[in-house]
Amino acid sequence: MRLPGASKRRIIVLKASASAGAGWPLSLPFGILLTALMTTPSPDTIDLSNADHMGDLARGGTTWSVHLETRQDGPVATGRVHFVAGDVRRSSAWIFREWSAQDVKARFAEFSPLELWRLLESLS
Repeated sequence: MRLPGASKRRIIVLKASASAGAGWPLSLPFGILLTALMTTPSPDTIDLSNADHMGDLARGGTTWSVHLETRQDGPVATGRVHFVAGDVRRSSAWIFREWSAQDVKARFAEFSPLELWRLLESLS
């Protein structure tokens, strides 16, 4: 049953779990369980050549460039966010799962600057 005005967009539910160790299990509607670790990958694994520059976040004297990396992962596209300020880089896990790279970009566009700041702060 769908609520009036509900979109066809899939909902990803985040659940904290002690049994999941350092990660967060993501319950996807079609039964796939994915553990997304919210850690910063080593700098050699961050490849911005596959990422689109989505804009900048500035607060005080610090400016972070925001990049969205997408890749095809079987039948779905996945995406993660990279924040770059000089030599400092922070990256999320593959937190977006949509049907295409364009859908990942559309989902990213729904994030407000405040939500991006909160994501960046959670990666510190």
